[in-house]
Amino acid sequence: MSKERLDRFLAGKGFYIALFACVIAIGVTGYTVLSLHRGNGDEAAEPTASVETLELPDPVTVPTPAAVAEPQPEGETPPEPEKPEVYVLPDEPATEADWIWPVNGSVVQVYSADVPVFSPTLSDWRVHTGVDLAAGPGTEVLAVCDGTVSAVYDDDLMGTTVVVTHEDGLSSLYANLQEVPAVHTGDTVRTGDVLGAVGATALAEVEEAPHLHLEVLRDGVSVDPQEVLPGRGEM
Repeated sequence: MSKERLDRFLAGKGFYIALFACVIAIGVTGYTVLSLHRGNGDEAAEPTASVETLELPDPVTVPTPAAVAEPQPEGETPPEPEKPEVYVLPDEPATEADWIWPVNGSVVQVYSADVPVFSPTLSDWRVHTGVDLAAGPGTEVLAVCDGTVSAVYDDDLMGTTVVVTHEDGLSSLYANLQEVPAVHTGDTVRTGDVLGAVGATALAEVEEAPHLHLEVLRDGVSVDPQEVLPGRGEM
């Protein structure tokens, strides 16, 4: 090839030749740098500090001391624990709130100790120191409260009469009973015990319907039985 033709070829391809030379130069430079880095990598690595682990001792469990039973003598039984004392209320005497009606009948004549009332039998006006309770002949008469029979007698006007003494100065009187009552002087009675039966022995009230004549006295003075007995009026 003539020199002139070579000059024309190089002139047309000069750019590509220069680019190829640059690529070769860059490749050589990168390879060189990479080789240097690999060679110095182990030396540049920083040493790793070792961390020492602190081991704690295992927790110590303190055993609970067992209860030591006191030795018992041979052949003896250990005593039982004492039981708590229980307080028992003593029996108390019956109060007015515990009273009952002696018969199951309505009030046919009220208490009137201050103002006289008319008596159909005697045809006059007189005080009435008790209450008359309707009840047929033979009806059982009950003690209105606990007490002691303090008297049994036959009254000229009020007939067969029984008196029972109670606590707190109170007493109850039952009149117009049958001739033979069910109790005697000195007997102890409880609330509801039978004292006798309704009769027709009260000559002062014989013209009236069958009834029980009941009186209540406090320290010997008559009081309205309806102030002591539960309720008012009819049973």
